[in-house]
Amino acid sequence: MKKRLKKCFLAAVCAALLITSAAPAVYADGNLSFRAYSAEIADTKADSEGYRADAAEARLGEDAEMIEASDEKAVLLRADGSVTFEFPSVKEGIYTVTLVYSAEQGSYGNLKYELSVNGEIPFEECRSLKLDRRYRYDKPEKDFAGNEITPQPVEIYEKLSSQVCDPAGKRLEPFIFKLGSGCSVTVKNQNAD
Repeated sequence: MKKRLKKCFLAAVCAALLITSAAPAVYADGNLSFRAYSAEIADTKADSEGYRADAAEARLGEDAEMIEASDEKAVLLRADGSVTFEFPSVKEGIYTVTLVYSAEQGSYGNLKYELSVNGEIPFEECRSLKLDRRYRYDKPEKDFAGNEITPQPVEIYEKLSSQVCDPAGKRLEPFIFKLGSGCSVTVKNQNAD
């Protein structure tokens, strides 16, 4: 009897999981999950043309500063700093977003940011995105006994690019966004000083 009851309970739990996983996820504040957002925009066609916004033309928010980096303009985002990129002539369609960035020397940890389109967070995962940093190891040193000592990693401060994607790694493809004429994309730093 116990065995049969256990099997019935497991079947009921599995059925409940299947039903809830098929429903679009909506968070407490009303934001959709990426899965629900992508289902909503599924009928929109992708545009084959790419668009670029330069830092020199960006609109700076508080705690953001225009700097010169490697013979070109760049935006330095301090804690809670933001920058908005305008795309006045984008054709309506589905796009991926790629950020070109470099970590500030003396900072540490993952670079966390929030991304909004036209002033709104398109889906919940855009509230907590991250950009990776790149490190290298110097040649190992040897101690007095000839044992190799693993050196500390040294960060490489160079220009990197990253497509906006799931920071948890649950989704391999980059996130897609529905953009149209006159749209703006805002990147807001979420790192503490």
